[in-house]
Amino acid sequence: MLHPVLPPPQALIELAVLMALIAVADWALLGLDIAALEPSPYWLPVLLLSLQYGTIAGLLAAAAATVAHVLNGFPEQSIGENLFPYLLRIWALPMLWIGVALLLGQFRLRQIEVKRTLRRDLEQRTTEAQTLAGYAKDLEDRCRRLERHVSSGQSIAVNSGRMPASLAALDALLPLTRSASDLSAGLDGIATTVMPGAALSVFAVTPAGCGLVVASGWPETAPWTSELQASHPLYRALAGERRSVSILNRGDEAVLSNEGLAACPIFAPDSGRVIGILKLEAADPAYLTRATPEHLATIARLVAPALGEPRIVVDNSVRAVRPDAPPPSRLTRGWRQVPWRDAGLSAPVAIGTPVQHEDPDERSPRPKRLS
Repeated sequence: MLHPVLPPPQALIELAVLMALIAVADWALLGLDIAALEPSPYWLPVLLLSLQYGTIAGLLAAAAATVAHVLNGFPEQSIGENLFPYLLRIWALPMLWIGVALLLGQFRLRQIEVKRTLRRDLEQRTTEAQTLAGYAKDLEDRCRRLERHVSSGQSIAVNSGRMPASLAALDALLPLTRSASDLSAGLDGIATTVMPGAALSVFAVTPAGCGLVVASGWPETAPWTSELQASHPLYRALAGERRSVSILNRGDEAVLSNEGLAACPIFAPDSGRVIGILKLEAADPAYLTRATPEHLATIARLVAPALGEPRIVVDNSVRAVRPDAPPPSRLTRGWRQVPWRDAGLSAPVAIGTPVQHEDPDERSPRPKRLS
């Protein structure tokens, strides 16, 4: 903080009053020579202003005392006195006044700076304490409202009916436990009931990266990518380091790279390997807390069985070139693409349709590997 160049107005007023009092005393006491007194009465404004206001006010008082000292007249040079001792005698007091003003003024300025620093710290601590007190009061009010809400057994509206919040959340999570075809309905239920307005997505992990399987709440012009390369920081953190990330954690914002607010890996129930990624792209700030990755991990455990089930995916690219060629297919395990040639399938299988086998004896022959 910069110090002002000029002293405060009260310092100038005090200097004028003291110099006027000395002049009045000199005029009233006609038989007394003020300039010849020891110590000089002009020490009073120099000491008072230096000790109270600092160096600048002390130097102004020293200048005023020097002017008064010169106006009162210099003593005569004695016989046999050299010029240098004479000048030293008549200018000794002004030089002492300036030196004392500089010395005492610097000490006072240092005290003033410490005082200002302490005042700023006190104001900052007071503001922080008031802010924390307001936050604590708001938090206490919210806790009381939550206690009244829980104790009164209030319910929330779901599908134009009313049911307890726990039952609504359970009803929204049930489609996730059924099959991969119900993933979209399950995510929509979560975005409607558990986390209203949220945008969720499920990605399938492959060695080369991961691709979007199903998304809920994405706008038509969604800014989030549907494919993540293996070099992407988010892929390395979830599939490589096998950890959850959140924008509230230090360092995870760079990992997410504007691809969402939080994400967690989806582990296979049988082997524990990472088969997918559950990502939260958008949500109301009220639902974004430190516990959000744990909530996503709970949803990911429900998604894992449906995401890891075996599936047959038909590739019609060969038929587009050779219409008489047999329909090739790809058998995927946990959405990891492995090429197979169809052998014995009576009809093409739709994309995303799970393989159903009622009797082991009625199973089709094992597909042969594509050469």
